[in-house]
Amino acid sequence: PTPERRPTMSAASDDRNESVRLIRESAAGLAPRTGDFRRIRTLRFNDPGFDRAVWKQMCEMGWPGLRLPEEAGGSALGMAEYCAIAEEMGAALAPEPLIPVAMAARALAGTPHVGAILAGERVVIPAWQERPNTLDTVGDTTLAGGRANGRKVFVPMAAGADAFLVSGKDGLALVERDAPGVSLEIERTQ
Repeated sequence: PTPERRPTMSAASDDRNESVRLIRESAAGLAPRTGDFRRIRTLRFNDPGFDRAVWKQMCEMGWPGLRLPEEAGGSALGMAEYCAIAEEMGAALAPEPLIPVAMAARALAGTPHVGAILAGERVVIPAWQERPNTLDTVGDTTLAGGRANGRKVFVPMAAGADAFLVSGKDGLALVERDAPGVSLEIERTQ
């Protein structure tokens, strides 16, 4: 009988594993897995609900742009790297808006807005849900004449947003937090 041959890892797989390891290490340096409950409790009931200085550091490390192509200002890394960051931030209970901002940056890739978002200069949060108990993305909001008309609910981290990426029947619109007609009702959760 011939000895069993074990598959060898490819160089690409080794590179991917190393990339994920480095991402995890950088996340652990900023937000240790044990979390800082004092920090979290302090931020929880104060606006914006996260630390903008820590958020800026995350942006300097390129985290919101991990999945964006390089030509859009991102790192063009894979889902494994993105999941590694999200996992580490979850384990640390980090309240910074990584996932919603990364989603908004992805939707705004190729626009003039993405640079400020990736640099941490602006926090843009998706606002898509219109009714409780549903994940429907198409609601009653209309987008016409440069205006969004409708109501969104359950917008996580709205208190820290500079703008919202609002979904409507006709697509997406970037709506500034302080635009005329925009009002926020912030509910504190336990």
